[in-house]
Amino acid sequence: MRAIFHEGAVRAKIQGLEVDKSTITRAIRLEEGQEVEIPDVVYLDEFILNIFLNEMRLMVNSKGKVGLADSTKRQYRNWRNILLEYQEERDTRISLIHATIDDVNKFVAFLIDREYAPATISKRIKNLKTIASYAKKKGLNVSPAFNDVENGFIQKRTKKISYSYPKKK
Repeated sequence: MRAIFHEGAVRAKIQGLEVDKSTITRAIRLEEGQEVEIPDVVYLDEFILNIFLNEMRLMVNSKGKVGLADSTKRQYRNWRNILLEYQEERDTRISLIHATIDDVNKFVAFLIDREYAPATISKRIKNLKTIASYAKKKGLNVSPAFNDVENGFIQKRTKKISYSYPKKK
């Protein structure tokens, strides 16, 4: 039985699925010759390449107009390249539905290791949340981890106000 579960767990990990009770159930059903339904897994990098980047020209921007600015498009393309570097270096992929808060935190740790500025890390987290939100609008199942991640890199700018007092005579 352990060998059956192990094979099922390895198959699930290759497909980007989280190993849980459903993995055990699928492994047992497969061994018994029953039909097994394996959920479709959409990886974050594939969604960005195949859907998000292609539909940027159709998205409504913050000014209410159709199409994102060229600088915004470039930012999302760069974001995807950073994600690909992360996946290659860490030998892992992030799926939209099975991502955990730990997965997202590891990505943030990768950005910190690369010595990105706090403002840049904040932008990258914001980009991640925007992409996950768009995937949800497209009808895909999205892990709540994308929205639960804390963006502790937001830097508050404080205005320094200088007062000048008249000199006493």
